[in-house]
Amino acid sequence: MFWKITGYICGNLLKHKEVSTFSELKESPFSSYRYTVEKFGEEFAQMLVRSVINIDESPEGEINLNDLTAAPLPRPAQPPPWAA
Repeated sequence: MFWKITGYICGNLLKHKEVSTFSELKESPFSSYRYTVEKFGEEFAQMLVRSVINIDESPEGEINLNDLTAAPLPRPAQPPPWAA
């Protein structure tokens, strides 16, 4: 449940169409996404957001904001080793 909430909070500006790319999300002073990237890495932070919000990103990194919908988050088999 913790990671689902974290992903939702990190991607909140994307979900509510305040930014349109992960780069804009990372640069926003109103998002905790940058902190999450610094702490856990870009790939993991994007995975968190994508696991909670359906995001269809173009090769140029643009996101169609009209297509954002909530997605169910599968339960992880085990927490990551650094989460213990």
